[in-house]
Amino acid sequence: MLEAVAVGQPLSDVQLEELNVFLALTPMVQQVERTGSSLRLEKVGLQTGWIIVLTQVAASWVEVLERTPVRRVKVCANPDCHWAFLDQSHNLSRRWCRQWACGNLMNVRRFRALRSPAE
Repeated sequence: MLEAVAVGQPLSDVQLEELNVFLALTPMVQQVERTGSSLRLEKVGLQTGWIIVLTQVAASWVEVLERTPVRRVKVCANPDCHWAFLDQSHNLSRRWCRQWACGNLMNVRRFRALRSPAE
């Protein structure tokens, strides 16, 4: 799924079905809750544990894809990382996430590869 996003492609029907499988793991009910003088509609999962965590991660991913142009959702260019991030740069040139300082790490690796003696 991240592969499609990494190249700026919309999700395929198969990938959408995969997301729907995860979303179906935890049925939700809606409840009205009072918050001070106002009301709030709250969704509550009918399961607990890791299944609900997995479902919430899938739901969050769908929310990101729903609100964000696909060209802004990218996958870190560090082959050891795989984090998805939102490219908020003006010219959409960001290549690395900020989670593990991947940009610095990749620049150091490139520099060392250029400076190492040929074998």
